[in-house]
Amino acid sequence: MNPTEERIVMYNDEAAYKKAVAQEKAMNRAVKSLTDILKSVTKEDIDINYKKFLDNPIKYMVSTYWKVWGKKFNPPGSDKERVFFNKTGVEASHILTLTSRFKENKRLLGPNGPYISQTIVSTLKKESFDVIVDPMKIPAYKKALKFTEAIEEFNKDFEDFKFGPYFHISRYTNHMIRIDGKPNYDMFKLKK
Repeated sequence: MNPTEERIVMYNDEAAYKKAVAQEKAMNRAVKSLTDILKSVTKEDIDINYKKFLDNPIKYMVSTYWKVWGKKFNPPGSDKERVFFNKTGVEASHILTLTSRFKENKRLLGPNGPYISQTIVSTLKKESFDVIVDPMKIPAYKKALKFTEAIEEFNKDFEDFKFGPYFHISRYTNHMIRIDGKPNYDMFKLKK
């Protein structure tokens, strides 16, 4: 959309936003659990490159453990992964479960997912869940709003003749106006 074009927000999809927040929290819990495992096996405060770590947590944990402890107490030709799991007692299935939780929640967040590099930066914003009017349908949306305002004004002025379910108006407007007298947002929203 061109920045000079008019942008009309019909409403904010609060339910989708709350769902995304819950997914982000679940994703962050999985990352924290993976980080806690890494720190508990190395027993040192280390700088974590989250991009590499979350791409393949087992490989990252094994190589980090080997650099800190494994090479000190094991022969150079040892199977690093076997040494890691035998010495630390960490279950590979637990790491894989946490990794799949992280990846699934990141996938569900889609474009609202975090930016991951050396750190993890949240990109989740409430404004991302605004439902806006399709620029091609702005004139029709404005007319629908005027029409619904006229109905409301009519109802205020003539209380004895109130329009009640707007079935006939909904049909007349090709369902651009819902039977509750409000614009049919699905007819006007910008498809993503």
